[in-house]
Amino acid sequence: MSGAFVVAAAAHFPDKFSCAASFFGTRLVTDRPDSPHRQLKNIRTELYLGFAYNHELVPAKTVETFQRHLDAAGVSYELDKLKASHDFILVDTPPKVDSDLKPAIRESDLVVIPVSASPVDVWATEDVIDLVSREKSSALIVLNRVKSGTRVADDVSTALKGLGASVATAALGNRVAFAETLGNGKSVLEIGKGKWTEEIQALAQDVQASVK
Repeated sequence: MSGAFVVAAAAHFPDKFSCAASFFGTRLVTDRPDSPHRQLKNIRTELYLGFAYNHELVPAKTVETFQRHLDAAGVSYELDKLKASHDFILVDTPPKVDSDLKPAIRESDLVVIPVSASPVDVWATEDVIDLVSREKSSALIVLNRVKSGTRVADDVSTALKGLGASVATAALGNRVAFAETLGNGKSVLEIGKGKWTEEIQALAQDVQASVK
């Protein structure tokens, strides 16, 4: 069955399918208002779409465009389900600006951006802040791996505010406990009190105050 028909059927009858598949689907990305790639947000079933390699009927750009919309629809669908039973949902994303990041930002009330106390990290954060602004979301920058007794954190904080970003009052120190607990699948709050306790609690308060 043609890929366009498969997507259309799954989108128009979302409760009738448990899975849908297409091999060598064509016309999946068109300029029409009802183009298959624009219907992905209505699909609730699992999809398998096989594409020919390097074929004139399915150029690489078509596959890339379809994949971006598929990723965006997946993020939106999962968040819609979770919102019904959760007050806060944390979405972890790759630390880079790419097609995977945009759908998550678009669905977020707040984007928390950890930034190491380094001028290099400030430069790398500019693109993320710009993307958050274009997606009409809000950003909160958290200084991470801060070394006590240095002025670098203050200089970085000033530079970030110059980019028009909100900087959390809380900052996370450069602590071995964070790495150790991450490797064990825990948070630092599960291993007893330490200097990290106040840092995490202060960060939680900043996030709650920043969420719309």
